[in-house]
Amino acid sequence: NGLKDAAELLKMLETEAQKLAEQTKKGELNREQAVTKLNDLAKKVAERQEKLGGQEQIKQQLNNLKQPGDGPAQSMASAMKNADFEKAADEINKLADKLNDPKMSDEDKKKLADQLEKMKEQLDKQATAHQAAQDQLKQQIDQLNQQAKQAAADGNQQQAQQLQQQAQNLQQQLDQLQQQQGQMNQAQQLAQQLQNAADGLKNGNTQQAQQAMQNMQQQMNKLAQQNQQMQTLQQAMDMISECKGNCSGNGQQNQQAQNGQQGQKQGQGQQPGQGQKQGQGQQPGQGQQPASQGGQGTGQGMIPGQGLGQGPGAGARPINPNDVKFRDTKSNQSIGQGAAQITGEAGGPNQKGNVQEQIKIEVEASKSESAEAVNRQRLPKHQRDQVKEYFDSLREGK
Repeated sequence: NGLKDAAELLKMLETEAQKLAEQTKKGELNREQAVTKLNDLAKKVAERQEKLGGQEQIKQQLNNLKQPGDGPAQSMASAMKNADFEKAADEINKLADKLNDPKMSDEDKKKLADQLEKMKEQLDKQATAHQAAQDQLKQQIDQLNQQAKQAAADGNQQQAQQLQQQAQNLQQQLDQLQQQQGQMNQAQQLAQQLQNAADGLKNGNTQQAQQAMQNMQQQMNKLAQQNQQMQTLQQAMDMISECKGNCSGNGQQNQQAQNGQQGQKQGQGQQPGQGQKQGQGQQPGQGQQPASQGGQGTGQGMIPGQGLGQGPGAGARPINPNDVKFRDTKSNQSIGQGAAQITGEAGGPNQKGNVQEQIKIEVEASKSESAEAVNRQRLPKHQRDQVKEYFDSLREGK
């Protein structure tokens, strides 16, 4: 779609992912190292997302626009408010062409000029409020720093630390507002073009109005491309997260179930004639396996028996007389602080990132063990959209 920057990034991700897959197949990387590599890929995607982060800020600004009243710009204003940048660009182009139509009355041109000015004024108010918020935060930070210095001079170190912490919290808010300044500048550029188009209409300068509208159209097309990039990057991030989840052990139960079906299983039961047996399979079976009744003893054997008991099982399971109806359940867990104990030391060189990833893997594994009735996994974006569409259709009675 002409998204050059996104295309180059996705090509790099594809190359790195293929390299990672080959290294994993050859046994050159274990799961923890694979997760570390995936984290590096996720950081590169996140960096690109951060550069395009102003998208959400501009969307919010345009979403706050109120309808500028009746007139030719209604459709354009609605498209901007809904962040439908492609439609907004198309509506702006229609308005620019309409200015050359002799059927467009002077009254319609005046309404259009009034609408554009009202939209410009709303964007100006948002910019003014944004700057006022920054100024207020700066003033509060200065006051807190002065109070902290005075408290420290008076020997009240605790109060000084509290005031400094409050100043740091406000500084974080100020940093966020300052990071949005670039997006505010883009909104001001749009506001200036709205004013230029309105001035051209009022002065009868059709060429000036059309030029301003052409500039607005280009800006909407740019925002539309950035929006497409954000969606593409989010899909890439979802896929990386899914790979990390598999590496961290999420979904291991499915793999073990598949392996258990393909291989021999360790059953629960007794073998006839041979006594109690231990199967020679690679994967443990889940639950009770059908086996036959037998005497006591220990032996080796691969032939499954019929019935219930310990040993490799075969045959159909009996009908479960218990109630197996679906019901809503909730796994209540209460996790609090506990004592830390040193159980041993691990040798070998330190490797950046591996320790944290190993801890994450162990934590995730313990969560699934303690609450195996609860299984949560974030779906990729296209699957989430499909599920949402399905439930929307149910609610609408389709």
